[in-house]
Amino acid sequence: VRKLVRYLEICDGNMEEGSLRCDANVSVRLRGAAELGKKVEIKNLNSIRNLGRAIDYDVERQIMELEEGKSIFSESRSFQANSNMTFAMRTKEELISGLVTISINATPARLKSRSVSVSA
Repeated sequence: VRKLVRYLEICDGNMEEGSLRCDANVSVRLRGAAELGKKVEIKNLNSIRNLGRAIDYDVERQIMELEEGKSIFSESRSFQANSNMTFAMRTKEELISGLVTISINATPARLKSRSVSVSA
């Protein structure tokens, strides 16, 4: 992707300077389990090296949690390069078979009925 955005002159692709960021989705399952576990999203990674480090850390974190009988929550996490760890930013609740996701930490909004239109 980095080479592509540079070739197409979309941006300079300098991840360390914030021109290009990426997210990683990590999901694990224990041996013998039929389905993958909850998806954990690691946000705004700023280098290929940190991408790999964040994935490695979170795979190990999730495996340890599952082996200890704990649950993995669908959440957004951030990677701290100086401690080589991810930390939770916000938890997501899945509704309607994963088609709709809400952030628990989102600020509520009040809408007036006249400003909302529903189409069939």
